[in-house]
Amino acid sequence: MSYQETIQVNGKEYVLQHPGSKEWVKLKSKMFKIADGNMDLSVILEYCFDHVVFPGKGAVKLSIDGPLGPDGKAVILQQAELKSWIRELEEVWEIILPRFLRGELEPGFSWPENGARNGKASLANQSS
Repeated sequence: MSYQETIQVNGKEYVLQHPGSKEWVKLKSKMFKIADGNMDLSVILEYCFDHVVFPGKGAVKLSIDGPLGPDGKAVILQQAELKSWIRELEEVWEIILPRFLRGELEPGFSWPENGARNGKASLANQSS
């Protein structure tokens, strides 16, 4: 399967490359193997930042800990940068990556909101 979508997040371009249905099924199995019945989003985020989210124009490679430097290691963030990254992680990546993997992300997604169909408000209405 070679489905991909280009998105904009905070003015940076990212290409999302679907890993295929088989990988998505395996990933869901890992994500739901939690003793208390809750979903572990770190599993999907780590996988996606390694295998699904690729930097495009103006972007750098991401990890669950934030942007990566040219050496592939996490960049040391200042408090304001950390706060901004956590907001982006929670409001964007935790929501759009599962939607993309299910084939439900609207084409041309952009965050922050560039129109009524994008952004936090419409994401809340389309969550799983």
